[in-house]
Amino acid sequence: MQCPTFLQSLLTMEATTEYADYLRSLVAAGNSEYQRVLIEVEKLEDDLTTGTIVITPAPEPPHLREAITAFINKIRSRIENGETVLQETLDEVQVVMRHLDAGKIRIEPVPISAAA
Repeated sequence: MQCPTFLQSLLTMEATTEYADYLRSLVAAGNSEYQRVLIEVEKLEDDLTTGTIVITPAPEPPHLREAITAFINKIRSRIENGETVLQETLDEVQVVMRHLDAGKIRIEPVPISAAA
């Protein structure tokens, strides 16, 4: 079994919503043969939205938290040494860490080609 990435999960939800909207427009235009399909897609859309069906993202890379924590510490150290322009960056990285801690996002490593 393969777990989709965070982006794949979002794309699935968006695609379901777009398909439901398309079917709604067909039914509204008088194509009643799509009504049954629309009902099923709306059920799926509702299940995805309410969390009845959950698409679990792939697990985060093993050292991601340590890398983000080290980056936060490095930024804090630079701020303490007078580089005040980094506060916004620190705030953004801390938001990423909070989302990771809450399980709201997963970050997938990008494969690097052999030519790189």
